[in-house]
Amino acid sequence: MLAMTTLPELRAQLKSAFVGRDAEIDGILTAIIARTHVLLLGPPGTAKSLLTTTFCNALGGQYFELLLAKQSTPDELFGSIDVEALDKGQGVKRDTRGMMPEAHVAFLDEIFKANSAILNSLLTLLNERKFKNYGGATQQVPLQICVGASNEYPEDSSLEALYDRFQLRFWTEYVPTRSMAMRLLTCSDPADAVTAKLSLGDIATLQVLCKTIEVPANILEELLDIRESMAREHGIVVSDRRLRQSLRLIQARAMLNGRTKATSRDLMVLADSLWHRHDQRPAVLSTVMKIAAPDLQKAQALYDSAREAYDEVDWSSADSMQRALGIIRKCMFDIDTLVNLNTDDADIANQRDACTELSNDIGRRYRSMKRIA
Repeated sequence: MLAMTTLPELRAQLKSAFVGRDAEIDGILTAIIARTHVLLLGPPGTAKSLLTTTFCNALGGQYFELLLAKQSTPDELFGSIDVEALDKGQGVKRDTRGMMPEAHVAFLDEIFKANSAILNSLLTLLNERKFKNYGGATQQVPLQICVGASNEYPEDSSLEALYDRFQLRFWTEYVPTRSMAMRLLTCSDPADAVTAKLSLGDIATLQVLCKTIEVPANILEELLDIRESMAREHGIVVSDRRLRQSLRLIQARAMLNGRTKATSRDLMVLADSLWHRHDQRPAVLSTVMKIAAPDLQKAQALYDSAREAYDEVDWSSADSMQRALGIIRKCMFDIDTLVNLNTDDADIANQRDACTELSNDIGRRYRSMKRIA
C-alpha cells in the first residue's frame, strides 16, 4: 500500500533534514494520522516555522498559512465579503476561496495573538471542522491538521480554550550540544532533502486504517492507571474529553511504528499530550514511563544524569571535563545493559546514542584544549 511506504520515507527524510526534532516530527505525523492538531511552543529560532512549512508542503491538498497579530481580522483567516455574490442578490457571505475554511492543511504562526474577533469561529473550525458563514449558513471544512506555533503561552484566559484544541504539544529548545550544532550547519536544505509526498488519498487511507488498530484491554487499563497516577501524585487532571482523544493518539502512534495492535510503548505519546505547561512534562513523562516502559524510564534517568554532568562542565577546566566524561561513560555502560536486555528497543538505544553524543562532544573539546595548551 503506497501510503504505508510513503509514511516512513517522509518520516526519515524529515528527521534527516531537521536536527534534534525527532519528537516534533513524530508528533506531527501522529497528528495527521489521528486527524488532530499539534502545537509547537518555544523560543524563536528553533525551526518551528521551517519544520511546519516543510511538512505541510509534503502533503497534498490546499494549504493555508498565516502569521497572526493582535490586529488580525476575520477577513485574513476566513475571507472577505463576496462582492460577486452580493451583486447577484445572494446575500452577504464571505468568499472563503483560498482561505482557512477551504484548507486541508493549515499553519497558524504566533497563534496566541488571536483576538476575540476571530476566536469563536476559529475554535469551531478546529474542534468541529465547521465554519459558520454570514447568514447562518454552516459549511463542513476539509481541514485534516492545523499546526500552531508560538514563542509564548496564551496570556489571556480567553485563549485557554484555543490552547486546549491542540491535542499534542511540544516545547522546542535550541540544540543542546556542539556536535548537534555541527550537524545543523552541515545538514541538507530541507527543501532538497524532503521529497516524499502524502496525497489526500494517502492521508485518508492512513486515517481509516488508524481506526482499525487494536487497543487491547490491558493497554486501556494502563491508560487509566496513568490518569489516576497523574492526579494522585502530581495533581494533573486529565479531562474526560482528552482521555477519550488519547485512544486515537495511541492508535496513530502504533500505526506510525508499523504495528496493527497497540502496545504499552504506544502510551508514550501521552507524554506530549497530557501536560498543560512544559515544566510539567518531566512529571508526566516519568508517570507514563513508570507504567508503560519501566526499562526506558531507567534509561531516561541515566541519560538525565549524563546530561546533568554535561551541563555542569567548566569548559576551561580539563579536570571538569574528565569528571563529566567518567559519569557519562558510566551511564552509557549501564544503558548498554538495558539495551542488551531489550535488543529491539529503539527508544532505549536512542538514549544510549544521546549519551554517546554528550561524551563525544566533551572529548572533542578536551582534545582541542590539549592541542592549544
